[in-house]
Amino acid sequence: MSYSGNDEISPFIVMGGGEENTLNFMTPVIIKGFIGLVVLIILYYVYISLTTKNEETPSDTITTQPCKEECWTKTAAVGGSGGSPYDFKCPDGQYVDKVYYRAGSGLDQIGVRCSGSKLDEATSNLYGGNGGNPGSFEFANGIDSFYVTGDSLVGNINPGTNSVVDFTKGGKASGSWSGETKQLKCSPGSKISGIYGSSGTVNDKLGFNCYKFA
Repeated sequence: MSYSGNDEISPFIVMGGGEENTLNFMTPVIIKGFIGLVVLIILYYVYISLTTKNEETPSDTITTQPCKEECWTKTAAVGGSGGSPYDFKCPDGQYVDKVYYRAGSGLDQIGVRCSGSKLDEATSNLYGGNGGNPGSFEFANGIDSFYVTGDSLVGNINPGTNSVVDFTKGGKASGSWSGETKQLKCSPGSKISGIYGSSGTVNDKLGFNCYKFA
């Protein structure tokens, strides 16, 4: 076979190797092309997966918002106008789980522990004097009301869960400490999370700060 110098030689002309040389030439090109296609497919699915994940909002994500002013409310108060005022609140999201008191004929002293404390002592100051005998009420899950007896002074405190006020605890409400018994109750979904009132050597007035949990 003869050819002139002007004739092009096709790269696919079989020269001495027949079909085997053609396959040997094409195989690397096919393999590279296939690998490239696989890589593109993988990158596409990775992109789709990441985009979808960023757009999703997990259903179990809980967003905690700082407490606004309306989370706090106050009950009415029982007592008179004497003494120096006090007003104590537990940190946001905590409630009173123990009330400490000293009492005899009436309520001499009161303090509270907040649920975040691990100590067996009042988180608040102890308001009032050191007369009477010590005692306490404890509530693992908090409480939303107290019965308070008094007029010009606070004579007795008892947990709102009691069906009958017990005057052997929290003050006898006798003499100058006698008066009407009222249930001081937080609004629905709230728990007692602090105390307010006034005191000197005894407790002149008492009410409760409430925090809304629901």
